[in-house]
Amino acid sequence: MIEKIFKLYSQDVYYYILSLCKNPTLSEDLTSETFYQVMLSLPTFQGKSALKTWIFSIARHVTYSELKKRKIEIDIDGIREMASYDSYSCLHDEILGYMKTQSQVSQDVLNLRLEGYSFEEIAEKLHINSSSARVIQHRNKQYLKEKLERRYDDEDKL
Repeated sequence: MIEKIFKLYSQDVYYYILSLCKNPTLSEDLTSETFYQVMLSLPTFQGKSALKTWIFSIARHVTYSELKKRKIEIDIDGIREMASYDSYSCLHDEILGYMKTQSQVSQDVLNLRLEGYSFEEIAEKLHINSSSARVIQHRNKQYLKEKLERRYDDEDKL
């Protein structure tokens, strides 16, 4: 059964992890670790979500844990690519949920970056200068990094 699951989802998991860490070798290692964890945890899978969603949750946890150990910063700008895949929509939705507590201009900057706009285009649309757009995006990244790290630290305690 694990072979079938691996064949079905390993490539998607690899590309998901690669989108987070930008390192092909590390992505291969973390993909293997993900499926090792899947194999160990499969008896406890309760079916409350789709199998693929559950596997991606494990992949995200494995990846963030490793990146945290290595103190590698998660690339929030990579979310734009992730947002186009159903597999990543839960992370995308989670990030947008966190952003609802931020100012409207912060939300707008993030949304426009996710849509692929340059800082100059964002500045023009929001009637701010491009330096301000960059600073706001930097603050967005810091805020989201803290929220995601806190969330995954809390999951580690469970």
